[in-house]
Amino acid sequence: MKKLSLLLGLALLLLLGACTTPADYNTSIMREVNRVERSALEIARLLGEKDFDAALIAFQEGKAQTSASLRRLQRMSAFRDDDALRQAAIDFVAFYDGLFTEEYQQMFDLLQRGAPYTMDEADLLFEMKNNISKQGVDVKQRLVNENVAFVRRYNLIVSRLP
Repeated sequence: MKKLSLLLGLALLLLLGACTTPADYNTSIMREVNRVERSALEIARLLGEKDFDAALIAFQEGKAQTSASLRRLQRMSAFRDDDALRQAAIDFVAFYDGLFTEEYQQMFDLLQRGAPYTMDEADLLFEMKNNISKQGVDVKQRLVNENVAFVRRYNLIVSRLP
């Protein structure tokens, strides 16, 4: 009987420890999103400065970060059967994961090969940049909308992440 009580008590503690507040849940999701977004912005900054060696390192780190963030978000469960924010975050990070494995990879392959670039390669780089921008706006807007809705549903006060 004591063993059963002990097991039930332990199970209850584990269950309570797994519960989280809406603010913690939101913070966990948005922290992963911000890590991915910061990686992409750092690459863009370095490319803009034409620091291709540093951009390549940032690309490799960003690729690893994006994969790790996607796995963490996929392992999370819905918050009280409310899964819209998590799904929007997964879509956002999956979008960047695709960029890191496809478009960014192609861009860095071309950059590593170096100039001169053919007209087709230059067109491809320009087209990729434009497509990334257009698609990124849509997936980001859905994430922002879901985050705002989550914050409103749970009456959260939003502050800046550290």
